[in-house]
Amino acid sequence: MNIIMSTIKSQNDYYNWIDVAKFVGLYLMVLGHGLVSERNTQFIYSFHMPLFFILSGLLFKNRGLSTSIRKGFRTLIIPYFLLNAIGLLYDVVEKHLVGKTLSLCDIYDRIGAVLMGIGYNVDNWHPVLSTTWYIYTLFLIQFVCSLSRNKLWCFMLLPLSIALTLFLSHNSIDLLIPFDSAFLAMPFFLFGILLKNRDVCLKGVWGGVIIILLFALMIVTDTYQGRVDINRCEHGRNLILFYLSGLAGSMLVIGLCQNIQNISLRKYMSGAMLVIAFNLLFIGYFKLAISLMHIELTLAVSLIVAFVILSIFYPIIIVVSQYMPALIGYRNISKYSIDKKMKL
Repeated sequence: MNIIMSTIKSQNDYYNWIDVAKFVGLYLMVLGHGLVSERNTQFIYSFHMPLFFILSGLLFKNRGLSTSIRKGFRTLIIPYFLLNAIGLLYDVVEKHLVGKTLSLCDIYDRIGAVLMGIGYNVDNWHPVLSTTWYIYTLFLIQFVCSLSRNKLWCFMLLPLSIALTLFLSHNSIDLLIPFDSAFLAMPFFLFGILLKNRDVCLKGVWGGVIIILLFALMIVTDTYQGRVDINRCEHGRNLILFYLSGLAGSMLVIGLCQNIQNISLRKYMSGAMLVIAFNLLFIGYFKLAISLMHIELTLAVSLIVAFVILSIFYPIIIVVSQYMPALIGYRNISKYSIDKKMKL
């Protein structure tokens, strides 16, 4: 049996496969933001955000509440507000260029949505960069996890978060501030913490069998569940199946990516927040260009366009990391240790 589950010796090592898995998540995100059919989007949504939260849990270190808050502000909250400020400025300029204006009320509504971390239109609140809800939610999750350094706290958070999710869902309560999204995503984050420093490779005959089983589970649960969306706290017909589907898809990606140790995407992934924040803008322009060229947006074309969009971000990330590091949370790509080869 070539499925290896082993403890990694050093907790400080940063493995290439994590960045590869993140890149896969970004690729799926771009595809799911309007480049593929509704059916394919539904399938992507069943696991691509759970994958991000699991990977975030893998990298999380509980240094205590005060330290976690300081680091969270530096790496998440400051970039969140700066990126949304740029997005708001873009909205104002774009409206001006087409002969329209944003009223002060519209601007206040957008600023209010940003302050609350809202990722979708609700009442008069309209987010500036709707996809940045993930950054805000991740900060909330890390904040809650840092309330105690006792390992028992993480075990308590699992049933607590599920219970709160069920209560809010049953009573149709929208908290606006995405604590509800944080509660829904918390089990994935905690699962990532559980997987920390462990290697789960899918290879060989048994790996192939598990890949088929995981994929089959994803198809079955997705068909039954319908559309899910952590941003909107939509977990489908059954919460347990929501978690099973998200875990199955995430473990499939993680298990495959852990076989990849010779590809370094460290520099690119240091600017992942730029892709998260502005991918919808690029997708809109590409879809407009494709429409003007009378090209049918087939699945093959969508796969190519998604890769091209991700490629365009690379020089932007290089420039931003050099001259505007605050936009990406002052992530210094040189801080990560040199990857060690895992003996599989």
